[in-house]
Amino acid sequence: MNLCLISLLSIGAIATSGSPNLVPDPKFKSQWSQFDIVRPCQVKLSDGKAHLSGGTVFLHSRLFDAPPAVQLMVEATVQGQGTAAVEILWWDRSGLPAKPHRSSSKKRSTDRSSKISFLIRSPQTAVKAQVRLVVQEGEVTFSNPKLGVIEGQLLLHLDGAAPGPKPKQQWVDRTNINHPLSVGKNVNYIASERCYRFSGKGSTITGAAKDAARFQFPTDISQGAGRGTPFTIVVLAKLAPGRSSTLLGKTDSKTGRGWFVMLSVDEFQRDYITTFQQHDGRSNRTILRFPDPNKKLGVRDQKYHLYVIHISGTGRSLGCQVFLDGKKTPVGVSPWSFGTLTKSIQNNGPLRIGAQAACFRGDLRLLEIWRGSRLKHGMTPANYSAYRYAQIKK
Repeated sequence: MNLCLISLLSIGAIATSGSPNLVPDPKFKSQWSQFDIVRPCQVKLSDGKAHLSGGTVFLHSRLFDAPPAVQLMVEATVQGQGTAAVEILWWDRSGLPAKPHRSSSKKRSTDRSSKISFLIRSPQTAVKAQVRLVVQEGEVTFSNPKLGVIEGQLLLHLDGAAPGPKPKQQWVDRTNINHPLSVGKNVNYIASERCYRFSGKGSTITGAAKDAARFQFPTDISQGAGRGTPFTIVVLAKLAPGRSSTLLGKTDSKTGRGWFVMLSVDEFQRDYITTFQQHDGRSNRTILRFPDPNKKLGVRDQKYHLYVIHISGTGRSLGCQVFLDGKKTPVGVSPWSFGTLTKSIQNNGPLRIGAQAACFRGDLRLLEIWRGSRLKHGMTPANYSAYRYAQIKK
């Protein structure tokens, strides 16, 4: 079965130019192996191209390291007469096929040069991968095979040290992508602390309706396997004494549909992060808690802490992680058994920091939202956690 494929035409422009090509020997010099499936078959490697012909023939790259549970773009140029396919085979730590084992896309090639391009999400258990090029009933030339992690895109950057000219009314996005966010009641800008203070119920900072679609982040469950949008939230915040709840989200107030993140302190003084992706706010939802219910984050010391919260786009716990204070090891995750997400989370609500009801209480100094499995300069969420924390400590 194919894993998570989608054409470039339906997803628009996706940047991979800055990410390394994971395919070893993409110029076909020596590190490829031929497998004849239906003879006669022939493979010739020359001038940076692979010429495959026959009934059915496979050409395998050598094994290479594979990042688990991330979105990647597969590309190759094909030309000739026959059915051409590009496949990625996944292997686990034991050297056995990962589940799923194969991601693929094929097309009927013509004498005119064309491109095979599709998105995949690597399995959670994958540690190794290899490329398989396939030709059936014909002669096809392959060139420029590429497998790259999708580059991260910074969608929002709010900095308490540079809130804009009207900090009491607006918080200006430093990316200049979004309109200024509106500062609501029970939120005050504290210049000496370079932060916004959320004091209690109804404390909100709200994004413009025109920018709402940028933060939809649909899941695999509604879009199809591998098509859900991964994203990462970076937060520098200090909790106030007492209880705390919703930090950030995009939901429809009528249906409850959408996603949101809680930086919680409950009635038992346990502190933790909870992520919600939900269709109806009742049973059709996925809830993840970081760490598990028997542990605490340990952030109730009224000091600033850096949170890097990565949501994989699957709509499940697969690949979701939280990193605290520059650590590269994620805190534990515990899926809550309060329903199962089976439908879309897309909604018409704005991006909102805080909440109309139970909300985050404390000081917020920094907020970033990134789209993609990677962040700045192709960093993993773990590496970005260490990088950003070191910057803050300077």
